[in-house]
Amino acid sequence: MKKNYFLHTAILLVALVCGSVPVWSQTYKKISSIEELTDGKYVIAYENMAMENKANGSRIAATAINVTDNAIISPDASIIWEITTTANGMSINNNGTYVVGVNSNNASLSSNFEEKTCEWNFSVEKTNFRATNVQYSNRFLQYNSSSKWFACYQSNSNQKDLTLYKLEETGKSNPELTFSGITGDITKCWQTEVTAAKPQRNRMPLSFTAAVIKK
Repeated sequence: MKKNYFLHTAILLVALVCGSVPVWSQTYKKISSIEELTDGKYVIAYENMAMENKANGSRIAATAINVTDNAIISPDASIIWEITTTANGMSINNNGTYVVGVNSNNASLSSNFEEKTCEWNFSVEKTNFRATNVQYSNRFLQYNSSSKWFACYQSNSNQKDLTLYKLEETGKSNPELTFSGITGDITKCWQTEVTAAKPQRNRMPLSFTAAVIKK
């Protein structure tokens, strides 16, 4: 009976661990050239402040991030933006919420894509990226380091151009664990300790006790 109880507990533990914890972390690396700016997922930031999918009055909110060696590891979903090529430039959206340019020191978020006002042209200015609105070509999406928000500013505003961190494609996916049932006499099982190998980067060490059926 004890072995039967243990077997169910071990299976539940393994399922919870493997089903809820990603084995592969997501790394967003800083880019610095137009050639690197292709369709994909990005964190849009300036220094240690990232643009968030949330309004701050009539601007876009910013939130603090941790940057180590020009990389961000597994950022929150609220600051992951998809930059996608459009007819007139590129759009910026987070889960279907688009960044909209306006002809003032503001910016807005919208669930509807609007031609030109939701499109941006990117260029490199020194070490950062400048996002110019297609509809209002005198307005740039920039970070206000005094007020700590993102909005549309003119070139004489002395606000900060953007730092872009792009998701690195590893080709790896999170594993899924499934059980197809157990056959045999559970009361005749024996137990053995299984411990994962030395932890490697982006992997979580796993130790559990497995039950093996004796025929």
